[in-house]
Amino acid sequence: MKQRVINYLIFLIVILVLAGCSKEDINSKLGNEYSLEYDDQYYFENHVIAKSKDGYYINYDAQQLYYMSDTAGLTLVCAKPECNHQGEDCFAQMFEEGEQVYYYNNKLYFVTLDVNTLEYWLYECNLDGTEQNKLTYLFTQGENGIVYSVMLHRGYAYYEVSNHSLLDNGKRELYRIELKKNAEKEIVDTVEGYGSSFLRVQGDGEYIYYEKANYTDQQGTEFQTSLNRYHCNTKKVEEVYEQSIYDYYIENDEVYFSDLQGVNKLNMTSKEVVSLVSFSDSEEDYNMYYDGTYIYLDNKIAIQSAMGERDDSERKIHIYDKKGSLINTLEIGNRNGFIAGDEKYLFLLNNWEQPEGTNAIVSIIDKSNIATGQLEWIHLEGE
Repeated sequence: MKQRVINYLIFLIVILVLAGCSKEDINSKLGNEYSLEYDDQYYFENHVIAKSKDGYYINYDAQQLYYMSDTAGLTLVCAKPECNHQGEDCFAQMFEEGEQVYYYNNKLYFVTLDVNTLEYWLYECNLDGTEQNKLTYLFTQGENGIVYSVMLHRGYAYYEVSNHSLLDNGKRELYRIELKKNAEKEIVDTVEGYGSSFLRVQGDGEYIYYEKANYTDQQGTEFQTSLNRYHCNTKKVEEVYEQSIYDYYIENDEVYFSDLQGVNKLNMTSKEVVSLVSFSDSEEDYNMYYDGTYIYLDNKIAIQSAMGERDDSERKIHIYDKKGSLINTLEIGNRNGFIAGDEKYLFLLNNWEQPEGTNAIVSIIDKSNIATGQLEWIHLEGE
């Protein structure tokens, strides 16, 4: 009997310890090990797709939320009986005021603007869309104020607030707020200057990475950035790379990034920079993506900057390995919604134009076929 009591007390202590785990405990426990349940899904940087342990949640055209599994294709996220999926009461329509969707610890999160109060709120709900909970207030939209760059990582939502117009000499603040009811926000970092902003906020292990950016003058003569990081526990801010970069991705102690010269790899300890892909022989400008195995260069920005002198049919995705060797080239034409995705799939959201002969909402490519060269889009139609 005495041993039973002792065992029961030990059990209670364990439960209380686990229940009392702070966000710092989560961060310390995980260290730099990636967790699908608690870490930023940086590979879906625009967050119109969220990955769960069983599939993907896709916010289609900022209007309907679909679930994609390997076995069942696309289904609307709505558990409401006899719902016609048309009105505001449909669970799948809950994202109408915003495009982003987030998966965190077996729940979905989204940011909604209340059009009456102009308040931005963070919501959470079950994976089937039920029990929508107005979690915490973020910001009230003002004349020049709007919420940008929302990202969830290890117990907090990180977001940026703009309080000035494009080239005004003002400041922006990067905040974090705990994922709990009516939490209070705290400032992570501030950037000031002409057209100042935070770009590409990402979580990786114990750190939050971001670019601090501004123009050199009010005429927008030169745009400059620096890569910085914030430690989630100690709250220490440090500069990682002072020279201007564009897109970047973190992998352990290395940063894969693009600049005017090409794609490079930075070692954060030694500060050594190695060139992987050179743009010297190309007149193109590229968006860069990285999934841990492949580097993707998208010429969408070059076509857009041509101001109508180039046709959208010239849109291409060049795929390189981690050493900078060209593996494949994917022609996607004017289908705009390319997402490089995780280690498993490439995605195309067919918001503007569906593949000929189909009603496909989403098209995917199995990345295991990239090295073989046998790239074929699989078209998925919704309900």
